Amino acid sequence: MLKKFLVLEDSPTMRRVVSKAVQRYEESEIFEAADGYEGIELLSKHKFDFFVVDWLMPNMDGLTFVKKIRSLESYKNTPILMITTKSSKADIVEAISAGIDDYIVKPLVPLTVEQKIINLFERKSI
Repeated sequence: MLKKFLVLEDSPTMRRVVSKAVQRYEESEIFEAADGYEGIELLSKHKFDFFVVDWLMPNMDGLTFVKKIRSLESYKNTPILMITTKSSKADIVEAISAGIDDYIVKPLVPLTVEQKIINLFERKSI
């Protein structure tokens, strides 16, 4: 079954790395955005099954984006994987409190991204 992913990452290189990891997971349609505002705009056009969100982005950061989509009934249980350079325990707690489901600290290993996606789909029974 085709799943729609939204990858929010301001670095084109990192978006490519994440998108390739998602493509290896299963049949997917991948949408990309460089910040939270672009992501919100895409929400008006598509229903997503999974979000991969960078925390540190210009205009609207990933944490703000997560809080906004978690306030929408249609995305209360949609899996969110956060990727970031922020690695302190306080940062992780803040992200989990905002509503993320899992967390990866950069630099990314594509296989780790793929495994986290698989685990989240299994946990969320999607």
